[in-house]
Amino acid sequence: LTTMYENFDAEGVEEILQSMPFPSMEALYADRPLTAQERADVGAYLEQVGGLEPPRIAGALVSEAFAGLGVLFIIFYIFGRRRLSPVRSALSDQSRSHR
Repeated sequence: LTTMYENFDAEGVEEILQSMPFPSMEALYADRPLTAQERADVGAYLEQVGGLEPPRIAGALVSEAFAGLGVLFIIFYIFGRRRLSPVRSALSDQSRSHR
């Protein structure tokens, strides 16, 4: 929708909002179409956000996810490294006794 105002001028946006050619929106706006003021407000909003670049969070999100995973691995290593020692020693003793 942010490129809608760039592709269609103000009159085109007004016409699209007046006719509502979106099948998923027909049920919502069949009994109550947008008023002229609502269409003007949506058009003004689309004009305002049309020139904005979308936020670039993908790189930051990926790096934060990897950092979080690294922290989790460190926590699991610290708290889990001795967790299985008694089990391993019992299994080792048992295997030695069967030899």
